[in-house]
Amino acid sequence: MRTLTHAPHCRILRDHGRATQIGCRDAAYHAQDGRRGVAVVSKREFLERMRAARADFNEAISGLTEDQITGDIVAGEWTVKDIVAHLAAWQMEALRAIEQAERGEESGPLIDESVDEWNQRRVEERRRLPLVDVIQEFTESHDELLAALERWPEDTVPLGPAGWDEDCRLWWLTEHDREHLDAIQAYRRTVSQMVS
Repeated sequence: MRTLTHAPHCRILRDHGRATQIGCRDAAYHAQDGRRGVAVVSKREFLERMRAARADFNEAISGLTEDQITGDIVAGEWTVKDIVAHLAAWQMEALRAIEQAERGEESGPLIDESVDEWNQRRVEERRRLPLVDVIQEFTESHDELLAALERWPEDTVPLGPAGWDEDCRLWWLTEHDREHLDAIQAYRRTVSQMVS
């Protein structure tokens, strides 16, 4: 593997099961309710934020070669493939919890170990897989996650505690893809400069 940039990996330092520590302050996407600084969006807006973030992420990786995706370190110790695997793993975990909630089962925390340990283990598991399998899981898990959220009633949110806002445990789904964009975009600029 070649290291082209040493941009720090955007580690997820919070519990993905509790999204209150993640905050969108983009007025174009939300209105404020009576609670201080809490973004309130509709279910439709929540899902659109997820779709828009995924479109931006897909655009960022579009056109990269398989060697670039699998061989070059772009963030910390991670390749683009590792970032895609990381996103897919979290999507799968969220989907599992939502499906448990649909069946009326208690889901508890999304993970039961440190976020760093969980991230490392899930990325390592997927490093052995061919790129096409990782991309397939990334795409299918996102589609399944959106479908599960679409099935959920408008007036409640899976895993609570309230509505489709920054207080809900799944708010991070609206921002996770974008958290990793800077590293990939910086990598693309580096590659572009090397070619010119």
